[in-house]
Amino acid sequence: TNIAFPDWIMDNAKLDLYYKSITFDPTKENYYDIWTKLTIFNIEVQYKHLTMATADYDEFFMPPGIVNAWYHPTPQNGVKRLHIYIYTMGVSCLWGANT
Repeated sequence: TNIAFPDWIMDNAKLDLYYKSITFDPTKENYYDIWTKLTIFNIEVQYKHLTMATADYDEFFMPPGIVNAWYHPTPQNGVKRLHIYIYTMGVSCLWGANT
């Protein structure tokens, strides 16, 4: 299971593949150029998530508290009681206010 980081991060081949677009030489490039490349990479990753047709639950591009809810959407989607799924119940019941 994923706790704090995705499972694939322990596989060096997959990790290298994920970061393959980031290339720099610290002996030839200054801090600002390296920072700019990393910033562009992060923007591209975030944009990719905005344009994805479906969610990829192996991606951890957000803060840990949100990752938990994102990775386990079914257990995190509200109160799991029978009245949640009865459409004639009031909105407060559907959102878990009547627990």
